[in-house]
Amino acid sequence: LDPRYFDASTFAALADAGIGRILLAARDADASALHTSMTPIHITSMLEKIEACRQSGLRSASLGLHIGLPGQSADLLMRMLDTVMEAHPERLVFHQHAMTGLSDKDRNALLDAITTLLERAGYQHLGMGRFVQSEQELGRAQAQGQLSYNVLGYSTHANCDVIGMGVGAYSQIGDCYSRNPATHAEWAEAVDHGRLPAHYGLRLDADAQIRADLVQHLLCRGELDLQDASHRHVLDVTAQFPQELARMATLVP
Repeated sequence: LDPRYFDASTFAALADAGIGRILLAARDADASALHTSMTPIHITSMLEKIEACRQSGLRSASLGLHIGLPGQSADLLMRMLDTVMEAHPERLVFHQHAMTGLSDKDRNALLDAITTLLERAGYQHLGMGRFVQSEQELGRAQAQGQLSYNVLGYSTHANCDVIGMGVGAYSQIGDCYSRNPATHAEWAEAVDHGRLPAHYGLRLDADAQIRADLVQHLLCRGELDLQDASHRHVLDVTAQFPQELARMATLVP
């Protein structure tokens, strides 16, 4: 939900409908508008809405933050995070932008500083810019090697089908992936005529299924055991993906 357009009554209605978790994040195609959403006054408003979520009975309120926007200095970003820590949201999701004007060294140093700050505040990094409180179920799942990743992001439920209901929602059923129409008009037209509102989709072939499994391990465990992967798929992963592994090797310090 974009917190600029919802209030406490919305959160109460969602809780009454059985919704347990929400993500509050500004959504806008215009970078200047996103930059405005990250100003201190808007951050304070977002934190107030996190508290409203808790008061409404929602189990978890995640906060999405944009970093690397034009004109967003490292000092401003770190001060913003200090403010966010006061509310201690259950989860934090960072949407990373181009970070223009920063060298690769400075960019990595900033990301390391963010990670250090959050870890000291009791968060752990799942990956992909997702942080959770260590005592949260996702944090425990990662520590126990049971973390999973699906079309909705990190999850504690592996090998489960996901059915997306609303506009633009993603579904994952077995080895099939689909997405609903991105506009309300197209979505409503399909529903009104009794059709599943799947706009497009794909079925993973054998090669793609192996790749998806390898990516799953990288995202959830931060490492890839090539011998174990070869055993699971009854093939030599090193021989199957030599170019991909060579490119990955350049990413390791």
